[in-house]
Amino acid sequence: MPLGELRARIYRTTKRSDLVEKTLDAINDAIELLTAHGDFAADLVEGSVAISSSEYAQSIVISTTFTRFRKIKYLRPSTYSLYLKKTDPAKIFIEKNPTLGQEKIDVWYRAGDNLVFKLSTLSSLMLYGYYQYPERFDDESDDDDTNWFIDNMEGTVATMACAIMFEDMGNSDEAARLEAKALKWLAVHKNDKQDG
Repeated sequence: MPLGELRARIYRTTKRSDLVEKTLDAINDAIELLTAHGDFAADLVEGSVAISSSEYAQSIVISTTFTRFRKIKYLRPSTYSLYLKKTDPAKIFIEKNPTLGQEKIDVWYRAGDNLVFKLSTLSSLMLYGYYQYPERFDDESDDDDTNWFIDNMEGTVATMACAIMFEDMGNSDEAARLEAKALKWLAVHKNDKQDG
């Protein structure tokens, strides 16, 4: 569904065709909110990044490596046949004797804007898969613009966008009703669109 048709659908429900910018913001917010409710195959980006072949402990900067990053699906050095395991940074030390300072290996964790990983075997390339947020529509968006989310779940996006707008207009009851409806529709679509 093109963006222009989605806007028109929202205007019919909210009766506020004068709120053009707020409607666009609500569409963007609705897509971002709904995307965070699942790991959708269309949001998966896979690739590789060069790493130092002489260091066992390294990090990858999220903001310079990944576009519209949401969360990691996997990290795997190119020399490995298994994926690195995610760990809690507070549990990086082996529990048998944490005073010795022995760290777990073949694990990764997030530390601020970095993905930190500890390897047992050196590698020069890290393979990755991560989920990204769909690109936001901007004020200059053409009414013919679209993305996979509104192409496949236009009713869900329209309903959630209306819920956001009604909440902003002070109609909490209608907002809650529409949000519940959007989440119910999302649950139906999720099985078909979910990754894995």
